[in-house]
This record gives sequence, structure tokens and C-alpha cells, in this order.
Amino acid sequence: DCSFVRHSACALASTHLAFLTQASSMVHLAYYYKCLALRGLRESLRVLNEENVDAMLAASYLLSWQASQRFVTWGKEMASVAVQ
Repeated sequence: DCSFVRHSACALASTHLAFLTQASSMVHLAYYYKCLALRGLRESLRVLNEENVDAMLAASYLLSWQASQRFVTWGKEMASVAVQ
């Protein structure tokens, strides 16, 4: 079961929406999904094999990208870009 990848993507989406809306409910949702993703990733590390290594890498990238300041910086940069 690689549901932790889906949880990682939901965490990223929730983090993005929290940034855009400043809604506390989205912040809580982002933390909820991050916790689920980290729990699943941690459990998957116990049985590292060829079947789950790609999912673990994808989840790790998604979680690490939103854990850094890059997400906030990227959001500020994107806010200044005009869509034509």
C-alpha cells in the first residue's frame, strides 16, 4: 500500500491552499495529511524493496519540498507573475 504518496500530494495541495487563502482549516488539513504521509513513509521504510522504492522517493520529494522555505519563496514569486 503506497497511500502515503497520495497523502503527500494532498499535503502539498493543502499547504498551497493554506498559503493562498490563509485559512486555518487548510493549515490543519495540511498538517493532517503530512502526518499520514510521514507515518506511511516510515512504515514503508521497514520493508524497503524494489516495489515501493519509487513511491518512497516520490513521497520524500513532495514532503521535503513543502517542508523548506522554497515553497513560500516560490509562492511569493508566482504571485508577482502576470498570467496573459
